[in-house]
Amino acid sequence: LSHMALPEHVHYCWEVLDAYFRGAEDPQPPSLYEEPYPFFVTWKTVTPDGHLDLRGCIGTLSPQSLENLRDYVFRSALRDRRFEPITAEEMPSLVCYVSLLTNYEDASGPDDWE
Repeated sequence: LSHMALPEHVHYCWEVLDAYFRGAEDPQPPSLYEEPYPFFVTWKTVTPDGHLDLRGCIGTLSPQSLENLRDYVFRSALRDRRFEPITAEEMPSLVCYVSLLTNYEDASGPDDWE
């Protein structure tokens, strides 16, 4: 499998979090890939000097349907134990990433990486 996360995945994550803060109905998930993937949803804050600071990141190494992105939006934005939950006021300074984990390589041990 060699698919990449698409802008539609990131847009969906934004819509889910925005709907949550507005008390609105959840958006429809994009139906772009039927295959399950391991994936991560990452939020970063753009600082006044333009740097990106990690604000939340949670995912799964188990292949899952991308319909589960919604759950990981909430886990990464509101329940990452390393950070306070993201607030509606932070939305204008946030950047979102969706990472689909593909093309795994065998490793000889925990130190076998580049």
